[in-house]
Amino acid sequence: SGLRPANIKDIVEGKKVGTYFVPSQGDLNSKSRWILCAKNASTAVSIDAGASQAVGQRKSLLMVGVKKVYGFFEAKQIIGVKDEEDHIVGYGIVNYNSETLKAALDKPKSLNKEVIHADNFRLL
Repeated sequence: SGLRPANIKDIVEGKKVGTYFVPSQGDLNSKSRWILCAKNASTAVSIDAGASQAVGQRKSLLMVGVKKVYGFFEAKQIIGVKDEEDHIVGYGIVNYNSETLKAALDKPKSLNKEVIHADNFRLL
């Protein structure tokens, strides 16, 4: 506590003062932590069951699995990914802006585009 001036002296001398918190040994690397902290809840895509299963197996999200685009965003921004029940399943760095994705929903030739690479996606 800062109320006891001698605490700093005691800490320097190696005395046990205060409470020590052991850091958790989580599996989040710095990129995953950044994705989860920088997320924007108002922008997202909704995906079908097949895409939900694929991202759950650490595979990239392809355009074929995207069913709807929410909000406006630019390429390389972090967006949410929602399942068919409208629950957020994760967040990732999107490869295309929202207008491109909306336009691609009606174009069968664009269905093999990678929307979010597996390395840029964090499952919740």
